[in-house]
Amino acid sequence: MLTQEQKNETLAKIVEKCKENNYTLLYAVIVGSHSYGLDTPESDVDARFIYAANTEHYIGFGNKNDSLPIDGNDFFGYELIKYTKLVCESNPTVMEILFMDEENTLYEHSQFKWLTANRKHFLSKQCYNPYIKYAEGQVYKAQSLTRETVLKLEEYENELLANGVDLKNLALPQLFRNMKSAVSNKSIGEVVDALVKLKKDKIPYSDLGEKRRKLLKEIGWDSKNLMHAIRLARTCRDIYANKELKVKRSDRDYLLAIRNGKYSPQDVEQELALIKREISEIEANCGLPDKVDRGAVENLCVHILKEVLFK
Repeated sequence: MLTQEQKNETLAKIVEKCKENNYTLLYAVIVGSHSYGLDTPESDVDARFIYAANTEHYIGFGNKNDSLPIDGNDFFGYELIKYTKLVCESNPTVMEILFMDEENTLYEHSQFKWLTANRKHFLSKQCYNPYIKYAEGQVYKAQSLTRETVLKLEEYENELLANGVDLKNLALPQLFRNMKSAVSNKSIGEVVDALVKLKKDKIPYSDLGEKRRKLLKEIGWDSKNLMHAIRLARTCRDIYANKELKVKRSDRDYLLAIRNGKYSPQDVEQELALIKREISEIEANCGLPDKVDRGAVENLCVHILKEVLFK
């Protein structure tokens, strides 16, 4: 659990960045493991925030920058309209921001309450594909990222480093799954070409930091991705069954057991299939609209911007 001092420091950075750009901070929350109730002593602090840009952004001819990163992407901001468009697409990562509990809410502008008070407008049946596809993608990653993968990766890295190749900008998507023979049988140019071609998959090189590598070597597969697969799928089931999005999980012990390697990728695949069947069975009578009411959302955004910028 974060201390109040950590929360204050996080909010201060966000406030300062918004002031530098003449933006109005509307909403700021802690996200990630702390907000899910899945944090450990090693967990990083991540935050997201929503802002109203300056009037020139909305009525001027200049560049329309609709995001604001701080400290890389640890703290990341979305312009209000950009944010609500993403939520209207039922993007899981951005939807949970709007449904954050009070404990993880750092700041809420009085006008932004128009959005949080009406956040159920964003719950619809269209959340199924984004959530379930995201969950399935996490299982795919877990199966792709194995102990053998990391050991092979480090073999390749050592070969590249020995030849003076800068690894910082390389993406390693399928992590050498398509590379049939060992590096020693290839020229350095062929290895680099092969790595570049593997950027099509969506597992960035940055996903393999020291903590992730340690996890893979200890457990044998990417159990953290498996944990998030079940979290996402169960969140989707909550939306269908209860018409609510629960960010903080009541199933912490079970999810951490997945994270600690107690359940295999095959176990998680079986549960994911069960959750999909359960959602299918309740879909007809769940009471959710088919799609997000974009007109209602647009009206809320217009109201907020008028009150914040033009009064």
